Amino acid sequence: MFPSLSARRTRAFTLTIAAGLAVLFVAPAAHAHASGCAPIAYTPSLVGGHQAQAAAKLPCYGTFEISLRNAAGSTLGSPHSGSGIGNVFTDDINCAGAIVHTFVWVNVSGSVYSDTSGSVQC
Repeated sequence: MFPSLSARRTRAFTLTIAAGLAVLFVAPAAHAHASGCAPIAYTPSLVGGHQAQAAAKLPCYGTFEISLRNAAGSTLGSPHSGSGIGNVFTDDINCAGAIVHTFVWVNVSGSVYSDTSGSVQC
């Protein structure tokens, strides 16, 4: 015998819900896709005994700010900001004994992207 009409509807409803949940929980959100304009923060370079320099690469032209930060997230020295593309750096910054990382953000035509590097002991 053929399944009843209500069983067919139940099965169709179940498949529709399952497909919807698959899209909801499996497919990444539109903003989650990697951007070709996201900056790449590099682990700070140690300079001398007690200084470090933050560095990053900006794949697209935009307004940016790069800073050297300690483990608590506080900015050390003065951040460097401007507009550009390519490699960007801070000045050499005193950081004796601190654990530091690079933080960079860039605004490309109204879209803001950021990155944080790994840490290093200064």
